[in-house]
Amino acid sequence: IRCRLLSDGRRQIVNFMLPGDCFDLQAALSARSDHAVVALTPVRLRRASVQAFLAAVRANAALASAFWWVALQEEAILREQIVRIGKRGARERVAHLLLELRRRQLAAGLDEAVASQAPVTREVLADALGLSRVHVSRAVAALVNSGLVSVRQRMVTVEDYDGLVALCGFDAEYLRLSGTTMLPEMGMDESSVM
Repeated sequence: IRCRLLSDGRRQIVNFMLPGDCFDLQAALSARSDHAVVALTPVRLRRASVQAFLAAVRANAALASAFWWVALQEEAILREQIVRIGKRGARERVAHLLLELRRRQLAAGLDEAVASQAPVTREVLADALGLSRVHVSRAVAALVNSGLVSVRQRMVTVEDYDGLVALCGFDAEYLRLSGTTMLPEMGMDESSVM
């Protein structure tokens, strides 16, 4: 997760990172990070020096395009997070976040069974959705009672995808997963990038 820690110890989860996601690209600008990155599950990291990263991006227009797409997708996810917290009710927030994570996990190559599960606690959901743990517990219980999700061993599983979509109005278009090749869409050729 990417999160901001407040001086009194409260945490706001800004977004979730999944297999293959990159983070801390601001290091290429020698900028100090304004957030923390915390692993919720075991992870394997691959580090790249700033020099090696910049050389690879300069030498490969497709790679530069991919990182541009990643930045655009992350902006879209953050915009959706603002709407999720600002305008959706508790059950809608939980449903929407679970559907977003499921869709992103499918895009990362995980199979349907794995992608339909999220290893998140009520505390994590509360910190991500701007709700108290009690409010999250009530929202999750309502989703369980409606047969939309199940909870076993700290794993929330999507049981009724269409029902969750209907509940929260989820539309995956903001994730921009249908067209990941940006150069042709943008009317650019490789010589015009970087």
